[in-house]
Amino acid sequence: MYAGSDCEATVSLAKRLIREISEPYHLEAKSIVINVSVGIAFAPACGDGDELMRAADEASYEAKRSGKGQYRLAKSQALEPVPSLCVHADALNQKIRTRASGCDQPDILL
Repeated sequence: MYAGSDCEATVSLAKRLIREISEPYHLEAKSIVINVSVGIAFAPACGDGDELMRAADEASYEAKRSGKGQYRLAKSQALEPVPSLCVHADALNQKIRTRASGCDQPDILL
């Protein structure tokens, strides 16, 4: 599907994000674990702007369906992709949800 150093570097970054974000956080004497799914879309093969975001979002939901701590590449035929990541928190501790509105599914574009 994708080849080259851009893809390899992006997959490496996705794995690192999953590993680092999945480490337990300690807040107010409680341990909180955040499960992360990563969708990766490449421009121009997956479009640009909203299309690119939508492709990354769809790939992240595919990763979620595969289980916790997964990443997936959006489907495309690109030869020389430029990476864009959309990271979604899969599950947050209830205390975080009540203290920080909108944290249920944050998007982080890199």
